[in-house]
Amino acid sequence: MILHDIFPEVYDDLAFDIEAYVRAMAMKLAQTLSVDDADSFVEEKLRDVAFVTRALQDFSRSEVMSILGDLDDDSRWSKQIADFEKFMLRNVDPKGFEGAADDRSLGVGLFLDGALVCLGEHQRTFKFIKAIFSRIEELEARGLSDIEVVDAGCGPIPVMAIMAALKSPAARVTCLEINKASLRMAEKIVERMGLSDKIDFVECDATEYEHPFDIDLLVSETMFTGLTNELIVQILDNLSQYMAEGGFIIPNEISVIAKIESSSSEYEMEPLSVYEYIPDEREGERRISFEIDLDDMPPGSYTLDLGSVVKLASGVQVEGDDSGISSFGTVGEFYVPEDGGTLKVSYLAGEYIKDIKISVN
Repeated sequence: MILHDIFPEVYDDLAFDIEAYVRAMAMKLAQTLSVDDADSFVEEKLRDVAFVTRALQDFSRSEVMSILGDLDDDSRWSKQIADFEKFMLRNVDPKGFEGAADDRSLGVGLFLDGALVCLGEHQRTFKFIKAIFSRIEELEARGLSDIEVVDAGCGPIPVMAIMAALKSPAARVTCLEINKASLRMAEKIVERMGLSDKIDFVECDATEYEHPFDIDLLVSETMFTGLTNELIVQILDNLSQYMAEGGFIIPNEISVIAKIESSSSEYEMEPLSVYEYIPDEREGERRISFEIDLDDMPPGSYTLDLGSVVKLASGVQVEGDDSGISSFGTVGEFYVPEDGGTLKVSYLAGEYIKDIKISVN
C-alpha cells in the first residue's frame, strides 16, 4: 500500500479516512489540470510525499474546523472541545509514553497524566483557542508572510501549536517542553496530522531557552491559580525579550485575586485584586506581596483564598470557575484577634501554595 510505505504509523491510524481523502484531492487536481490519464496521475500523487503531507494537513484542518465550528457560539463549547480531544487522541495511547517521563513535578513540567487532565478543562481550552485565532487573524491582516509562534510548555497534546498551524499557512510553530514523555506524545500527534513541517519541538527549560527568531505570537498555559505552583511568570519574562515589535503574548495580563472566608461567622469579604502581572513589563524579582486590614472583622478563624483573572485577548479571559488557573484555592488559615490586625502575605510567583506563609500582626 503506497500510503503505508510513505507514512506507516500515520496510515495505520488514519487509513480508513485519509486514503479516500488523498485520492479525492489527487483526482480533483487531475481534473483541474485536464490530465489525459487521470488514474495514473492519481497513483503518481499517492507516491508524492509532499502531496500526501499537504493532504494530511488539509484533512486535519477540515476535521478540526468542522469540529470547532463557530467559536462565537458559546452554547456549544463543551461538546466542541470534547470532540476535539477525541480527534487528537484517536489511536494514541498515553500509556505508551509513560516510560520516558522525567522525575519532574508540578512547577517544573507536569507529569503526563497531569498535563492530560489540563486539556479536560474545556472552557479554558475553548477560550485559549479563541484568543489564538483572534491574534493570528490580526497578524495576517498586517500582511506578514511568516508568523513565528512559540508554544511554551506545549504538553502531550499541543493544542495551541496545532491551532496556530492550522489557522494560518504563514504560521511556523516551535513547541517548548521539558517533559520527555509529553514531548514524544506531542510529536506523534503532530506527525499524524501531517504538521511536522510546520511544528518543531525543543526539549528544554522554557525559563532559560533562547529563541533564534523574533516571536510574533507567544502562548503559554503553564500556570495555576494565584500565580502559584507553576512558572509562567519566569517563562514569559524570559521569552518576552524575543518578541517582535507589535507581537502578541497569550495571556497578556494576569490578576491575582484574594478573598477571605469564615466558616464560623457570616462575614464575607468582596474579592480584592492584589497583584497584576503584565509579561512585557519585565522587572526584578517577581514577588506578590499584599496586606489586608482586619480591624473591621469579627474575631475568629478565617481562610485566605487566591484566584486569578487571566486575560488572553480583547474580550477573551479566563475567570472564576472557568478553570483551575482561575478558580479560588485556599492558601491557609489564620486567626483574627479581638483587636484586629493586618494580614500579611508575601510569596514569589510560582511558589507552591503549601509553602506560602501568611501572618497576622
